[in-house]
Amino acid sequence: MTLYFGETFKRNRQERGLTQEQIAEVFCVSPQAVSRWECSAAYPDIALLPTIADYFGISIEELLGVNIARRQAKIGEYMAQFQDAVNHGLAEDCIEIARAAVKDFPKDYALQNMLMYALFLSGDDSGNIPNWKENQEKYKEEIIEIGNMILRECTDDVIRLDAKSRLGFHYCEIGEVQKGREIIESLPSEDSSKESMLYWALHGSELHQYLRSRIAAVCRSLIWCIWRYVQSGDTAPTLKDKIGFLDRCENIVRLIYSDEADFRIWCGEFARIDLETKIPLYLEMGDTQAAIRTFERAAKYLQLDSELLEPYVCVSPLVAGDRFTPVCDTVDTRPLAQTAVEDYISRSCYDVLRDDGRFTEALRAIESIYKAPAQAEDGK
Repeated sequence: MTLYFGETFKRNRQERGLTQEQIAEVFCVSPQAVSRWECSAAYPDIALLPTIADYFGISIEELLGVNIARRQAKIGEYMAQFQDAVNHGLAEDCIEIARAAVKDFPKDYALQNMLMYALFLSGDDSGNIPNWKENQEKYKEEIIEIGNMILRECTDDVIRLDAKSRLGFHYCEIGEVQKGREIIESLPSEDSSKESMLYWALHGSELHQYLRSRIAAVCRSLIWCIWRYVQSGDTAPTLKDKIGFLDRCENIVRLIYSDEADFRIWCGEFARIDLETKIPLYLEMGDTQAAIRTFERAAKYLQLDSELLEPYVCVSPLVAGDRFTPVCDTVDTRPLAQTAVEDYISRSCYDVLRDDGRFTEALRAIESIYKAPAQAEDGK
């Protein structure tokens, strides 16, 4: 009998949150016998194997561990297919792949988490999914059910925290904000996170690179917080103050990403800030000339963003060696320039600018970023 039995038995017991004493009662054996099974010092009677496998919801072959390599290969294949579907914006395919994976491996909580993520993505209002509202309503209870099941049964902290975070956010998205807040407030604090504590366990070059990566991460978090503060509806700062806060965001980034080439990885983000927030603020103030200037700058930033090679490795001293690789967290595959035109520039607040020649020229430049490749393809 393979030595993998003990590992498989222990993993399944722990996934159900059972002690050795509790599982011993289930199978009418002593806790000492269970302990010996789990350390591979002994094995159960062969007649007991079907009962154990049935209790855990797995096959005898899986229980014995004889197909662990095959199982891991198949799970890896499902995950690769899922990521490919995400990259191609195929929300329904994501769900189909995740459901097939969970059907094959119902007790694999990484796959259950993947299904939860797929259902969540399909109801994302920023994912360019026409029927996102219907999906959000259709899957809202299933997302909660899977999330609670993972929290109840899974012992892997990484999977649990990922599912818990998503569950809290999901409750907020469907309007049950108090439930979402309770879950989110139960997450570990930043002070007790791996990122905050790892400093003490590192030395030399490894520590230096870690600190540079943390500077990059904190910079991203700071810019996000300032931007969201400006958007939060707080009426205390004036419109001019809010624009000043956004200007400071770029100053902060240029201070840390001191090499001009490194700043390019931020061009897409600042184009979004300009188009989604800063230009509407200028228009609310009645300053159309500042709005036009900012729009022209956003067009240049979108062009630089489209030319950025991925992944990019930073060279600025404070963040040297930090790798920039865009993370695809929605199934929206549109280029940023197309998103800008369809989601931001299409808003009614831009109507006052549409007859301005400078605006029209900059808009054409933005549209050419994502239309030019398609036109070239059509001309072949």
